[in-house]
Amino acid sequence: MVKYCFRIIFQTEQAAFYQFHVFPPMNHLLWTSGWARKRHGNSQLILIELKSEEYRNRFLQLCCENPHVLRIEEINEEDFTNSPSHEV
Repeated sequence: MVKYCFRIIFQTEQAAFYQFHVFPPMNHLLWTSGWARKRHGNSQLILIELKSEEYRNRFLQLCCENPHVLRIEEINEEDFTNSPSHEV
């Protein structure tokens, strides 16, 4: 298992809010073994555990297919933990 943390930046704060429950479609990604998410402003922060390193690019590609996503930044677990979170 491999952990990654990403900040997924959306076009607007509203897009990050409305996409939170449906994006990414975690229930359909069989190559994940766990995740945690936060929403902060126009971003979603995700800590994701993948079954192997080969799925990292697959996950990022899936995220980039969403037309509301502006960019994705890799962050560390400390940044994820220390980031504030808005209610969903």
